[in-house]
Amino acid sequence: MSFSFKSEFKLIHSGVLALIFLSSCNFGISQITSLKKLNLAPADGFPNPPLVLAYSISSSIRFEDEPLSPIAPTVSGSPTIFQISPTLPVGVSFNTSTGEITGNSSDASASTVYTITASNSAGSASAQVTLSFNPVFQVNSTNDDADLNPGDGICESHDVQCTLRAAIEESNALGGVSKVKLPNGTYTITNGELTSTNQLVIQGSSSTLTILDANNLSRILNSTGPALTVTNVRFFRGRTSAGSIQHGAALQYDRVAGQLRLENTEFLNNVNQGNSNSHGGSVYFNGDDIVIKDSNFESNSGVNFGTYGGAISIFSVTASIERSTIKLNTTRGSGGGVYMMTTGHVYIADTTFLSNSCGNDGVFDGGGAAVSWGGNYFRC
Repeated sequence: MSFSFKSEFKLIHSGVLALIFLSSCNFGISQITSLKKLNLAPADGFPNPPLVLAYSISSSIRFEDEPLSPIAPTVSGSPTIFQISPTLPVGVSFNTSTGEITGNSSDASASTVYTITASNSAGSASAQVTLSFNPVFQVNSTNDDADLNPGDGICESHDVQCTLRAAIEESNALGGVSKVKLPNGTYTITNGELTSTNQLVIQGSSSTLTILDANNLSRILNSTGPALTVTNVRFFRGRTSAGSIQHGAALQYDRVAGQLRLENTEFLNNVNQGNSNSHGGSVYFNGDDIVIKDSNFESNSGVNFGTYGGAISIFSVTASIERSTIKLNTTRGSGGGVYMMTTGHVYIADTTFLSNSCGNDGVFDGGGAAVSWGGNYFRC
């Protein structure tokens, strides 16, 4: 027996061979004519499908007042359109021709995974980018009133103003990361110390004109959040209470693995009245890493016997102080200017220690600084 058939071959798509049988078959024992090798290169008019789509960064965290650096993709093939899902926040743009993400969000939004697809008639490829736009609270009142409804995302006190205290309370309630922006002015702390439990950035306008003044009534700020950054702010006349161990008359930061950044800040005339073993005439830090840059610590004090660090007391893994001035600070324990205990790297550069004093009781040392790191001890 034999069979035979006639057939016609058509290339209907790049790299795809279709067999279209045009005749009936007569079955029998016979031979099948061998097929010649066909060239399956892309035919004219049919693009290469996108095979790879990738972005230079997989995630970006910004505050809602910070523009995105353009986020552009690398893609193979010849896509004709890019699409993104879900919809980006208001103010952030997506270029459907290039896949580039740009803009400046006008609203805060939680961390969101966005799926970008590059496609043409031949196929598609996808990638994901995670974006978050953290809230920014613009303070417009120097009053010290509390927030009406912490957690609603609106910084608003009873008089429909955004105060520093209200902004911090909103930050605590929302979680995540928040920024508080302070215009120039004197913010008098009248309702007890400010308390931050969230990752927070406090951004003033000038360390001489943006002033947090506790008027010798209380500590100014107590933070236990994962990280705290303060720039362009003066901490003035913070005071701890007497009769117990107290830390940090202006700023107390205490968080395991916490990070503190102070840049272009001033700490002036803060007083720690705590009992023996109190720390920090102005700043107390107990965490992982502290960085101080371009800051001034002047005329701060620990007034009772055994108070350590007239200006700053640090317990950390690493510590850095650069381009700063530490002068006229006093304490009756070690470290008239700085008392520091670290287990890792210590870096102090381009910093002036001037007329600091310690231990007039004859048992302490380190008028300028007392620094211990990795079993080594330095005093000046």
